[in-house]
Amino acid sequence: MDNNKNISPHSPRKNPSSFFYLLTSKFYLLTSIFYLLSLPSHAGFDFNANCRQAMQAILDLRLQDAQFMIEEEKKLRPDNGYAIYLEHYAESIELIITEEQELYERLLNSYSGRIKRMNELDDGSPDNVWLQAEMLFHTGMAQVKFGTRVNGVGKMLSSYNKIRSHRKKHPGFLQNQKLIGSFNILLDNIPPFVRWAADLFGYGGNSNLGMYQLEHYYEQVKTIPGLAEEAALYCMLGFKLTQKEDESFRFIGELDKNVRSNTLVKYLHANAAIYVYRNDLAIKLLGEIHQDKLQVNFFSLDYLTGRCKLNHVQKDADVYLKNFLSAYPGLDYKKDACNRLSYHYLIQGDRRKYEEYRAMVSMVGQTLRDRDQEAMLEITSGVDPHPGLLTARLFCDGGYFDEALLIIESIDPENLDHVAYRLEYYYRLGRIKQLTHHLAEAVTALTKAYDEGRSQPYTFATRAALQLARISEENEDYAMANEWYNRSINAWSSSHSTESLKDLAVKGAKRVKGKF
Repeated sequence: MDNNKNISPHSPRKNPSSFFYLLTSKFYLLTSIFYLLSLPSHAGFDFNANCRQAMQAILDLRLQDAQFMIEEEKKLRPDNGYAIYLEHYAESIELIITEEQELYERLLNSYSGRIKRMNELDDGSPDNVWLQAEMLFHTGMAQVKFGTRVNGVGKMLSSYNKIRSHRKKHPGFLQNQKLIGSFNILLDNIPPFVRWAADLFGYGGNSNLGMYQLEHYYEQVKTIPGLAEEAALYCMLGFKLTQKEDESFRFIGELDKNVRSNTLVKYLHANAAIYVYRNDLAIKLLGEIHQDKLQVNFFSLDYLTGRCKLNHVQKDADVYLKNFLSAYPGLDYKKDACNRLSYHYLIQGDRRKYEEYRAMVSMVGQTLRDRDQEAMLEITSGVDPHPGLLTARLFCDGGYFDEALLIIESIDPENLDHVAYRLEYYYRLGRIKQLTHHLAEAVTALTKAYDEGRSQPYTFATRAALQLARISEENEDYAMANEWYNRSINAWSSSHSTESLKDLAVKGAKRVKGKF
């Protein structure tokens, strides 16, 4: 009897050959998993257990422990290119954390020698080109921040070209996805001061594709110590750049607890909690990071803690912000720290200290970051913050919506003696209603802020129109969203709003175009 008589040629056959194919497919799956777990490289490039532990230590800010492990690796295996890379990586992370000029000089001086050594070790391994592209990327970022921006951008674009070429040559090399995904996001969200370079060479990015690539990369390496923590950090930074804070918070919640316990992961977890209005959680997470247990000065810890405590109007917020100002050798966020100290003292009723720190805003730091730019715009507006509206703003930023609403409802807008206060009143009321999902009331208040503010030299009309656009977009009323995005653009002025605010409206208009 022919058992296959009525079987289609496309039907699965239950015979020894199908068993062979099953074994074969399982074999390929197992070998792929084995590759991911062991990352067996050529003789000169071995991401072994020692290197993985060193990478974990670097991201946990135990840099002395990491350096000891790297030195041990160099003694045991002097031709392992990963040890050279990890030295460079450790210095890059330390520079990002401390922003000390001496570290920048050291990184730059060591770069050429390390690349030369990597070339000497070249054995045809795909790891070599990838690691060199990573080192180019890290050094380029450092130069953009601390040195010559032209040279830094040049290195970053060289890294991009190198990794694109490498991907074509080694399409199955999974580590390519991290840099390719990062560049897709960076080129789609490039800061104005380096945008000219991307435009000049015709480079563009795709944030959605970039996030897919980063998340896919994380899924592939999440069981590999060192790479798992780094991949999680890249995903979190990608979500932050693309302003997908809710997705970032969701992603972090699904991470393995061992990954979440890493210092830098925990810090970005706290940052994400702030953006989804979970201020109490942010304070808790920051409190779990102890500076005395770290092997590097983590200055931003005080800055972020001070911001969180101010959002809850806690009396010791100034302690952390002052610590940051006095200890941090860098220039970023110093204007914002001074501005927030002025908020603290205004709310506490100390007018002298309020004026002292408000005056300091223009004397410290730089205006590369949005928050520093906003601090400068606020102090040049000619209007002192209204204590009640300011307190409501801080409570709202922290997610304490009931407290914020109680303060707003205690204020009669008709009694406010400045047009800026009246505009802010309606904007703050609208935001509280928006964030507590009372959208009809939110639209009413935000529309009032826009209508009364569009001819005034203040930021509230621009911001109100942007939020009205977002409400319309979430309701899938894309024609109205487009109209509000364009109203936000038209109300924008560099005299009262940052360029990033305009960029959000421009991207929003682009996003909804063609949907109506």
